[in-house]
Amino acid sequence: MSCSGIRLGVWMHVAVTWDQQRQVAEMFFNGSKRGEQSPLPGRSGYSIISSPSTYYQIGSKADTKETFHGLVRKMKVYKRLLNNSEILQEARMFKEDGMF
Repeated sequence: MSCSGIRLGVWMHVAVTWDQQRQVAEMFFNGSKRGEQSPLPGRSGYSIISSPSTYYQIGSKADTKETFHGLVRKMKVYKRLLNNSEILQEARMFKEDGMF
C-alpha cells in the first residue's frame, strides 16, 4: 500500500479496514481509499481475535522494531467492516470539527 501524499506535520483522518473473509486490508486517507493489501507471500495471514483477554497494540509491528511516531486521537474500533461511504462520513465529521 502506498502512503504517498502524507505530509509531515499535517493532521489527517486515517482509516484501515480488515476484511477477514477476503484477507484484505484497505487504507483510507481523509475518506478516500488509497490502496489495499493482502498478506505478503510467505507470511501468515492476519486474523482478528476477540476474547476478554485479547491485547491489541496500535502503532507498532509485532515482527519488527518499527513504531509509529505521532499522535492518535479519537480512535474508534468497530466489530464490523465499514463500507466506503461510512468511512467518508467519519472523515467528514472530523473535518467539521476543524480537525483537518
